[in-house]
Amino acid sequence: MSEVAQIFQLAAADPRVVAIGTEGSRNDPAVSEDAWSDLDVTVFVRESLGDDAWTKWVCAFGEPVIWQHLLNRDLFGESSEIWDTYLVRYAGTRRIDWKFAPIADLENYLAADTLNQIVWREGQVLTPQATHSLSHTVQLPTAAEFFDAVNEVLWCAGNVAKALHRGNLVHANEQLNENVRPGVLQLLSWQLALIHEHFNAGSHWKFLANTLSEAERQQLVSSYAQGDLRQARACLQTLIDLCETASRDIAKHLKFQLPAWFEPGLRQLREW
Repeated sequence: MSEVAQIFQLAAADPRVVAIGTEGSRNDPAVSEDAWSDLDVTVFVRESLGDDAWTKWVCAFGEPVIWQHLLNRDLFGESSEIWDTYLVRYAGTRRIDWKFAPIADLENYLAADTLNQIVWREGQVLTPQATHSLSHTVQLPTAAEFFDAVNEVLWCAGNVAKALHRGNLVHANEQLNENVRPGVLQLLSWQLALIHEHFNAGSHWKFLANTLSEAERQQLVSSYAQGDLRQARACLQTLIDLCETASRDIAKHLKFQLPAWFEPGLRQLREW
């Protein structure tokens, strides 16, 4: 029996449950499912399940190996009450993200994300509706958003250069990974959105690398070799190069004039 079919059985046996929703990458027709694919499910109830959410639902699928129990609001639009959430890893590679939510929040849930759908309601298994990742599409930046992103990369790259000159590899790498790399990835995602309609970069940029050209992908991948000062300097230079290329491309296509500090900022970093 599939996990979803087992959830339907649990729902049919519990009069407090009104509907079952599924969401996430399993509902994305552009994503191939594998043994590592999580099941994201929301159980809509007319009254709280209390401890039964854990004992009769979560544990019905086997003994959890490790889990996180969260109390969430506004996961999918505005919520009327706190949602009871269990992120659970079971034996092997199986993971189920459970959300137990009030039925009053169902409409907001459907409206919040184009990957969300209701698959069971009041005893009836529903025909799956077409879902897509449109609500996850990367939006092109405003001029202000673009300038802020480029400025943050070039400014923080200076902090990395300082740490490298001082021989502090850990400090340099943490600055690079926390501040410089995310900005470059954002610029790359905007660059890809210029040429790929409805581009979805995915959680933590998981769809970005395979959408880049082979040369860009290899360039980006090389920026993760940070084992010593020499490698870290090369990584910083690579990310600066990617920032420059993406910035010029975005500015050209969106007709943004690059700010006065762009060229001097790049030149200074390369002189350092």
